[in-house]
Amino acid sequence: GVCYLTYTSWQLSVILLAVWGVLFYVYSVYGRFARRSSLLRQDSLASLNTVATEALQNVRTVRACGGEGDLLDKYAAASSDLLFLEHQRAAAYGLYATFYNGLTEGIKAVALATGGALVARGAAAGAPPDLDRAMG
Repeated sequence: GVCYLTYTSWQLSVILLAVWGVLFYVYSVYGRFARRSSLLRQDSLASLNTVATEALQNVRTVRACGGEGDLLDKYAAASSDLLFLEHQRAAAYGLYATFYNGLTEGIKAVALATGGALVARGAAAGAPPDLDRAMG
């Protein structure tokens, strides 16, 4: 496919290769973020689970010493950390999806416009010379 595109129009091939480079860069940046974010999420869930398990196992001691408030504050802090991470992940995925979809749809428009201009000028190899008359 790429060889035929290069034969037909080297200009479209250059555009395609440039877009591939940008897409691979975006994939790698988002992939690194997603991996790091997943590890932080697992740590946060483990911390939240530890607080909950500690409270359930020591329920009599917590009640006897009046530590419910402290335990609830500890659980709320762990929960807010997890919520912050999830909001970050959602925002990052939203940016990634917007960029990916915008770029893929945008490249289709650029390819059609560039290809159409090349065919209209007769600069595309293999394009019939009277294509514009056949289309209109």
